[in-house]
Amino acid sequence: METLHADLIPYVINGRVRHPLVVEDLTTGASYINQACRDKLDRAKEAGADGNWGLYVWLHERAYRFDALLSATKKGLTKKPSEIWPLVGEVWQDAENIHQRLSK
Repeated sequence: METLHADLIPYVINGRVRHPLVVEDLTTGASYINQACRDKLDRAKEAGADGNWGLYVWLHERAYRFDALLSATKKGLTKKPSEIWPLVGEVWQDAENIHQRLSK
């Protein structure tokens, strides 16, 4: 039986994995959670390398999208100014508890 990947262990809170790329109940199974995280991590890396910042941001779980947006601006989104504000608006509209992120 597969165990949860060591990189995910710090993200386990009250029986749930709360990682920027995967939020799942542990009862879903370690194999599924590990694979989902690997897949999304690979896709996020590829999206970032391709400059597909919208995909990069949306691959992140809702609670982490604002942080992903900030990360994207540091990684190259600012080189595409016409994409910044529409993406900011989309993340803002989708966000829950955005006030918790305003200090960043």
